[in-house]
Amino acid sequence: MRLDKQTVVWTLGISSVTTVFLLAVTRGQFQRLDDMRTLIKSEQTELVVGRSSPQAIAHLKQEVEQLARHVGDYDATIPPHAELGSFLEELARFAHTRNVVQDMIEPGIPRQTDGIVALPITLRLRGPFASVYGFIQDIERMKRITQVERFASTVNGEALGEVNADLQLQIFYRAS
Repeated sequence: MRLDKQTVVWTLGISSVTTVFLLAVTRGQFQRLDDMRTLIKSEQTELVVGRSSPQAIAHLKQEVEQLARHVGDYDATIPPHAELGSFLEELARFAHTRNVVQDMIEPGIPRQTDGIVALPITLRLRGPFASVYGFIQDIERMKRITQVERFASTVNGEALGEVNADLQLQIFYRAS
């Protein structure tokens, strides 16, 4: 089988372009590979030096202490029991401080999910809107996790500047 001159020229041209293209592409990749190897060696050296450094150990101890405090805070946010009485006392203190009248407090039926119990509580309040708003902010600042699920307010027709508010809260505690 004989190849004519034009076929040979095209074949050599395509082969040359392909070779140049592959060299250009792979050269950059090989350079990147060398850079990555250098970076890995540098990081490994830094790791070995950092492990034995007294400053690194002191820093790790500080991080462990911070995490331990965080875990302790978490335990306080979800108590082991409902502690409904102390929660309601705190709500009464907030209401008194904010000059809000609690017309109704009604605990609902607890629901358990994944070791945590959610206890719904319905509140009916009345007072100046700013006071009711401050009452909700007080609830949000509590250390215990408390979720405001629903809030509805209407203008109180009997007292100027006052609102009637209905709140649906959930407090949480660990299932025993």
